[in-house]
Amino acid sequence: MTSTQQVLGWDAEGPNLKSKVIAIHAGGPLVGTGETFFIHESYLTKSSEYFRAALRGPWQEQQSRVINFADEDAAVVKLYVQWAYTCKIYIRDECFEQGDPCTYRGDYERLVKAYAFGDKIQDVAFRDTLIDAIIALSKTPDAKDFCWLPIKDVVTTVYESTLPGSQLRQLMVDFHAWMGAEDWVNEDIYGEFSADLIRALWGRLKVKSTNPLVTPACKYHDHAQLGEPCYKDGR
Repeated sequence: MTSTQQVLGWDAEGPNLKSKVIAIHAGGPLVGTGETFFIHESYLTKSSEYFRAALRGPWQEQQSRVINFADEDAAVVKLYVQWAYTCKIYIRDECFEQGDPCTYRGDYERLVKAYAFGDKIQDVAFRDTLIDAIIALSKTPDAKDFCWLPIKDVVTTVYESTLPGSQLRQLMVDFHAWMGAEDWVNEDIYGEFSADLIRALWGRLKVKSTNPLVTPACKYHDHAQLGEPCYKDGR
């Protein structure tokens, strides 16, 4: 039964629905292809430096109230709009119902692409939420009570989508350093990741590396490096 505390809230803390609505187009040119999502400006500019600049400066987007990400995956932009309103990351239900590693890999890939999008739009809170979502997904068993971790192609996508020093890279390295198996690594995973993994393994031997499944997620957040509070503190 729903408690009173769950259904009541302070008016000042309710959603701001008075701001103008912005259209975000993704997945192709504005005419004929892709998808368009609508979001109140107050939510779009809540934590993104990119959108604040685009909508408050002398830019085309400020005049047209339309932002076009033709080269971005529409599913990623949808995920961002959902998060902007709810502070939650939504994944597919069949991920757990089918117990299919390919389904899990698809969800991890989408979360990684969303993290890269968060880099692009300069949204620290979104990136940090995605880190928490990836860790949560790695701990969530499927219908067969089996947990799937981000390995192989997912790691390749992470390193193709991020720069050296990325917290997401560090998370992938720690997953492998603490829970990795021989069949996790193949010939396609090499270069920077291999070097990072070796350093992490050495660090683990010296008790410097940490297990991501038991370490507070803030270790992998960007807010600490930027001297900002965690997004969770603003809820």
